[in-house]
Amino acid sequence: MMKLILLAHPKVDVVLGADTVVIGALKALREAGKASPAQFLGGIDGEPDAVEELKDAQSPYKASVSLASPIFGYALGSFAADWLEGRSVPQAMDILPKLLDADNIAAYERDLKNPEAIFLEASRRDEYLRMYGNICFETRDQFLNFPGRRINDREFRICYAQTCPTMSRIRWMKSSIWNGFVMICMSASKWPRSRTAFSA
Repeated sequence: MMKLILLAHPKVDVVLGADTVVIGALKALREAGKASPAQFLGGIDGEPDAVEELKDAQSPYKASVSLASPIFGYALGSFAADWLEGRSVPQAMDILPKLLDADNIAAYERDLKNPEAIFLEASRRDEYLRMYGNICFETRDQFLNFPGRRINDREFRICYAQTCPTMSRIRWMKSSIWNGFVMICMSASKWPRSRTAFSA
């Protein structure tokens, strides 16, 4: 796609989108000899290729928003184990988007190497996750229902059987991804408005 864009707009200064797409755009810019540290490329997902680009001071890749999958994955597994043991778990969990750039990428990579340590230390966990309320088996009919409607016990059993928590996580992730896109746009807004920008 970027190759076609470059035919119509040879000067591209900003590219935003999912990391995998923006990495592809960066490859096309480099092949065309049009990649420059003065450009602003930013993505969402904290993909390994994007993380590597952030470490290179000469790369136009300036930011990526990550949901820190190892940390929230560890949290989900831990809470699932707690639930099966009859312990209380949070009613909801928000996965906070983290804006990655050259200044914080080393600390971020250290955090991902040991998600258990991050999860067990509340102040560090709060950088990645926000939990709401508590629920256990005895209070399972009193859970938070984000669409604004409480469902009855029969509906809960049906939803639970259909992995309702998974669908809820997908809704929260979509919300977090949108917040991340806004964060990237705020970072890119430092660039002059006259520049040509494309969102993948």
